[in-house]
Amino acid sequence: MRLPRPVLSIVSGTLLACGVLAAPPEEPQIYECPDGHGNVLYQDEPCREAPVDGAAGTGPAAASEPGARPAPPAAERRAVETARRDRPPRTSPSPPRTTSGPYGSPERTWQAFVAAIGSGDGAAAAACLTPRALAALGADAAPLPVAELRQALGAFTRIRVDGEVGPFWSVHALRANRPPKWIFFERTARGEWKIAAI
Repeated sequence: MRLPRPVLSIVSGTLLACGVLAAPPEEPQIYECPDGHGNVLYQDEPCREAPVDGAAGTGPAAASEPGARPAPPAAERRAVETARRDRPPRTSPSPPRTTSGPYGSPERTWQAFVAAIGSGDGAAAAACLTPRALAALGADAAPLPVAELRQALGAFTRIRVDGEVGPFWSVHALRANRPPKWIFFERTARGEWKIAAI
């Protein structure tokens, strides 16, 4: 037998009031609460009041385990927020001064060096280096160790530009399972970029 709609709603209401029928579940509420260190915590309980500066508090920091760091004073929080806001955005390094020719920029010098090592042309590779870099490789009196350099370059997975480091232009080469390798370029009096250290 079907009950009319008004009777059905009265019966449902009575059963609900008596606890026979369960009430529809409430939407869970998420509260955004500051943790006293400038961070926001998300929780399903209402936020506790933050302590007044200098007073022992009942805020989240006070409720945590013993030895927890107390919330910083308002002046300190404002200073940190101002420093974060006024911090200059990260920018990529400004490009180096360039000239024409095969050694007119660190990038062109590096490309010439890699090509020379790849083809086994020690003289062309040596032309990409400063006298100091040649001496460090032991090539001032002997041929450039092309085979060793080819093996070293083969381990590089990627080159990242660091930019100006004092009088040098720096890049670093990433290597799998090994620390990165820094490569420094020096601008000569003629305006050419040569590899000063590798």
